[in-house]
Amino acid sequence: MSALSDLAASFPPPERLRQWLRGLTVVETCLDSTWPRYTYTPADESGFEHFAFENGGGDDYHVFFGPSLTFFRAFDHESPLSPYADDALWPGLLDGLPEPLEPLTRLPADESSYPAITLALWHDGGSWRHGAPQPRDGEEAELTDWVLGPLRRNVSPDSVADHLEDFYGRRVDSTAVGAVLRKEPVTPELIGRVAPDADVDRVMETVRALDGQSVRRTVGRTVS
Repeated sequence: MSALSDLAASFPPPERLRQWLRGLTVVETCLDSTWPRYTYTPADESGFEHFAFENGGGDDYHVFFGPSLTFFRAFDHESPLSPYADDALWPGLLDGLPEPLEPLTRLPADESSYPAITLALWHDGGSWRHGAPQPRDGEEAELTDWVLGPLRRNVSPDSVADHLEDFYGRRVDSTAVGAVLRKEPVTPELIGRVAPDADVDRVMETVRALDGQSVRRTVGRTVS
């Protein structure tokens, strides 16, 4: 599946990906501290940090960063690879997945017999790798990756700001967004430039957790 190989080659290295996800998580918490699309859970006993994205329309992705391995899994509810079509994961999608990553294919929201995954990549310290999706019922696997737009190598702060303006229906300062994505110090002034009505305390709590200065808990959403 050459398209999958091309996608893997277009993905940023884990350290760059984490920085970008950190920035997106902070920006989204500025814009909506109650129910942002990006959330973060610091590393637990498994050793993996967890970034999650849910668009509210049934699509999501999860990125797990460990000491030596990174795992990316996504679900596009309209993808031809959706496991809900046959109540089974598309054959070959996770072929070659390192054993330490297997627990990450079972999340609480998954079905008991199969995970909600239509795309999976993993980084072994050298490069991004993927499975070998096989034909199913005579149908070739068809890659859908539209949901990953903000994660590509060449995405700019301007394009991120444009997307946020469209989604939230409000003006978003691309210069401020760029500062957060570049990991410049997050201050109340910078938060106000991103979103004048932001919950500054909530945003700073998220920043402290992302930068390893907070107790372990899911941040970004109000947790009951």
